[in-house]
Amino acid sequence: MKRALVLSLPFVFATLCPTPVPALAEEPRPAGTVRSSSLSAEDLADFLGIGAWVFEYEGGRPKCWLEAEEVGQKTVSKKEILLVKEANKTPGADRGKILFFLRPSDLQLRIHSEASRGGSGIALPPDALWWGWKAFAGSTTRIEKPVAPKPGEDVVLLRYETQELEADAKDPKHPRKVVLTLKLAIEAD
Repeated sequence: MKRALVLSLPFVFATLCPTPVPALAEEPRPAGTVRSSSLSAEDLADFLGIGAWVFEYEGGRPKCWLEAEEVGQKTVSKKEILLVKEANKTPGADRGKILFFLRPSDLQLRIHSEASRGGSGIALPPDALWWGWKAFAGSTTRIEKPVAPKPGEDVVLLRYETQELEADAKDPKHPRKVVLTLKLAIEAD
């Protein structure tokens, strides 16, 4: 009785060909997936094109203001462009957070204490400050360690400096520059 040798086609290919052969019928690839996700404050700011900084305070009622200095242009009417005070004298007003954020055409300064919320904002033309420049570079410095200012003493919380790139400047010898400085003083009771 003769026995027949039965070989499957994949076995023959695998034996004769040293490289693997793709399967004849591949399974369908799964479609892309979507799922609910979380969003950090940094992600939100990035999505919205916002620069944002927050500071905590405790032990007094803050007065905060934003100063703008421009070199080579004049797009804001005065040096002090925002002012916010914590006027509430009830318990809880002496601790909270200060938020400064900017986006093209808008600057906002807010105080959020355990007793109240408030703030100030200013809308500017879309080409104000550095927003109309072709190209720019900037840097930010802010307090790194806690400070304890005496009542009425000014403290710089943040300095945001932007300068027009020389290659794209209207006047390459004198590129425009904008400096925003956020300051705080603790109000004396």
